[in-house]
Amino acid sequence: MNIVFWIIEAGATLIESLCCFYFLGQMIHVKGCKTNKIEIGSAVIMSICILIANSYILASFYTILFCVCFAAMALKIFYHISILRTVPMIGFYYLYLSVIDFFCISAVGIVIGDEFAALKILSAFSVERSIFIVISKSLLVLCTHIIRKVLAAIPFAAEQFVIVTILGTMGCLYLIRLTIVSINPAITLNWIFLLALLLMAVFCVGIYERYKLEQEKKRIVLSSNRMIQKQYEDLIENNKMIQSLRHDFKNHMLVLQNLLQNNKIKEAENYLLSIGAPVCESSSSIWTGNLVIDFILDYKKKEAEEKGIDFIINADAVYTNKIRNEDICIILANLLDNAIKFAREGGELSLEIKSKGQKAYITIGDEGETIPPEEIPLIFDRFHKSDRSRSLDRDGVGLGLYIVKTILNSHKENISCTSENGVTKFTFTLTKA
Repeated sequence: MNIVFWIIEAGATLIESLCCFYFLGQMIHVKGCKTNKIEIGSAVIMSICILIANSYILASFYTILFCVCFAAMALKIFYHISILRTVPMIGFYYLYLSVIDFFCISAVGIVIGDEFAALKILSAFSVERSIFIVISKSLLVLCTHIIRKVLAAIPFAAEQFVIVTILGTMGCLYLIRLTIVSINPAITLNWIFLLALLLMAVFCVGIYERYKLEQEKKRIVLSSNRMIQKQYEDLIENNKMIQSLRHDFKNHMLVLQNLLQNNKIKEAENYLLSIGAPVCESSSSIWTGNLVIDFILDYKKKEAEEKGIDFIINADAVYTNKIRNEDICIILANLLDNAIKFAREGGELSLEIKSKGQKAYITIGDEGETIPPEEIPLIFDRFHKSDRSRSLDRDGVGLGLYIVKTILNSHKENISCTSENGVTKFTFTLTKA
């Protein structure tokens, strides 16, 4: 019978560890937040260590402290997430886990009619403890699944959970003391209330995070719209100049005809060059078939050249009505701003648009520092800033690439990044009309 109890205990510990990594992956929004081999392996190791610690009857405080350190180091090693960011999340997870466990202890005590059930469940293997394990781990999996469903695309700022964790821990410790002394319906209701408050805190923080993201997107859209408006005004001015030249085109042709009839070849050549220069200067837009793309490329080309960066454009025509102009503006403005920011002075920045079937593949590259391979899977994460970004862009918050990927994913488009030998390239797709 002891073997059966031990297997149940080991299974419960493994479920707790798996839920820990799954919960953290969801909240911090790391790549591979769904259970994978790395997380399973980490959970198994952590479970074995917990079982060994329990066999030596170590205080639960030390076991929890070990789990916090182990999970933080695992996330640091495998996902390169800052320990300062993960520790508050892990602390919140163990608060959330403790509330579920003691709520279930209290519920089991009420059901079996034993006010001292807490001591029996916590002290040794028993039928009551087995029932408690099944109920508590089922509730843990269910609550974690609900959180994932409700907040699937919202990563959190860890510091927002520090106060929630401290206050929640104080309330939890007080209720634990009451539960161990005596179980009654009032205690059980208090545990239900505390669990509801914790879940509500998660959802409220999620709503706040979504609000911040929307505000940031609006700010970027407004900034991009102002850029487009300026480009449009410049284009109108250029068109006015061209219309003026066209108005005088007939007179220019008569002058050229007269010069050529009198064999004044040199004079005709000089005259032709003089009237051609303003036209060349005014025709600065790069036409790809999409007016917004033309505006942005023209604007960013000038910006790059002002910084001594050679901007090379090789573009096929792109006709698309599958994505809003505002979204195209946000995508290109963010990627080109990054490319200009990180390209070395005197280096080269390139944009290539190639059509393949119903897709246009747009590649933006810059010559600068190479992004480390371990950083590439993380650069599209919200609030993530690589080392080169932190040194060159102190004002940014690490949202640009996250917003770009979010927009492209919403239109079922893809984006990827490569960085080798000082050349970093971002390639994304657009569906053609």
